[in-house]
Amino acid sequence: MDPIISLKSYAEGASLHVHDFHQLVIPTNGTMEIEINGSGGYLTNARGVLIPAACHHEFSASSGSQYVVADIPIDFMMGDSVDSWTSRTVNEPFFTVPLSFNHLLAYLKDAGQQRHAVNADAWVRLALGSIASDPQAPCATKPEPLAKATAFMRANIDQAITCKHVALAAGVSERKLNYLFHQSMQATPHAYLLELRIERAISLLCSGNLPISAIAHASGFSDQSALTHAMKRTRGITPAKLRRVST
Repeated sequence: MDPIISLKSYAEGASLHVHDFHQLVIPTNGTMEIEINGSGGYLTNARGVLIPAACHHEFSASSGSQYVVADIPIDFMMGDSVDSWTSRTVNEPFFTVPLSFNHLLAYLKDAGQQRHAVNADAWVRLALGSIASDPQAPCATKPEPLAKATAFMRANIDQAITCKHVALAAGVSERKLNYLFHQSMQATPHAYLLELRIERAISLLCSGNLPISAIAHASGFSDQSALTHAMKRTRGITPAKLRRVST
């Protein structure tokens, strides 16, 4: 089996996978929350993951996101110069995406637009090589308190929760909670919760006929005006307009 590279989008919501090849996943737009054999992490265009073969993983993708996905056969790694790094992904699958990867991404997108074939073997070796040679590449998995915090946010997204509530659920101080979010997600707890709420609202707007006011409350916003303001500021579109263009 040769490596297979593609640009993919996934339906919003949780999905459970396992496969007999390694898989490299790096978002180009949007985010993904993923759990691999019990270890959780959060992907952005600055943070990727190499999922080892036979590892059960569950992920939840954000609406409208896109990812570079490379399916890599197990024997492809054998004898490769980055074997020592890839073998560590069983315990530490997440990594910081190096700047050099931008050139590989640009090449991949250009090849797709021009309908040119991509040399998948060479592309994967260059990608893994750039990640392995970057001293900042290894990236810690989501600490347990952070995993508890994000799970609490998702479970109570329609409630008027605050950072204090989230910190109590995670078993840490508010200061520690802010530190964990900054270190692992480059965001504040408030910003992360807002993104979850907006993604929930977008999903409901595109998939049902609930009144916008009801969607606002179901997504944790105080009223329709608050949802409209948040969506216009972060997505450049109002709920009413999104509903019109998605139906």
